Amino acid sequence: FILIDHSLLAVMTLLLCTSKEETRGKYVHALVEQFKKTGNVSGERRELIQAGLLACLQTLLHKYQFRTQDPVADEIFNLINDMFQAYNDVTADGIYVLGALASALGPDFRPYSEKAWICIAEGFKKYDQPELFVATLNAIVELAGACPDQTKNYLGDIFKTLVTLIDEKNYDKSLKLRIIMSIGDIALGCKDLILPYVETLTRMYEVAMNAATHIPS
Repeated sequence: FILIDHSLLAVMTLLLCTSKEETRGKYVHALVEQFKKTGNVSGERRELIQAGLLACLQTLLHKYQFRTQDPVADEIFNLINDMFQAYNDVTADGIYVLGALASALGPDFRPYSEKAWICIAEGFKKYDQPELFVATLNAIVELAGACPDQTKNYLGDIFKTLVTLIDEKNYDKSLKLRIIMSIGDIALGCKDLILPYVETLTRMYEVAMNAATHIPS
């Protein structure tokens, strides 16, 4: 396990340092192909390898320039979707990759948006699982920036849940901070599309500011 971990860390370092698009492209395809082979591995070893490969893929996607109608986009999306179906659940690693794919594709992510939101909705319901919920918030921000016109259809439910969590006295304070930051990032992505929710969000920030003034120094 240590060898696998260090090998994947070395790959991520290489991906972050390289300035050659050709190298990035080769590694995108290589990571996808390696992930497909993990179906033959069982138990904890498979989960560790998949998590490492997805972390590398997420890192690379944030720097990758997709060609027009690049077939690897389909492969990546189907890879994540198939993994969720195999586990009968969503995972933080997979959700992070969906967000990174949306960010990399921008408006070209639209064909995947409907299915992606189904996955994100599953993660969003699990706000008692910090790692998954943070990954889901990140993906929502990425989709807001990539496809704001489609994101607007979900803003009402998203903001309603987030405001409720902010109001919840016993909810994790660090997650509340993440929620507040995420709402700001969603607003940056959706711009005028959040105007119908300004009053609700203003009330939320008032509650947050009031709570902050009563935190013992």
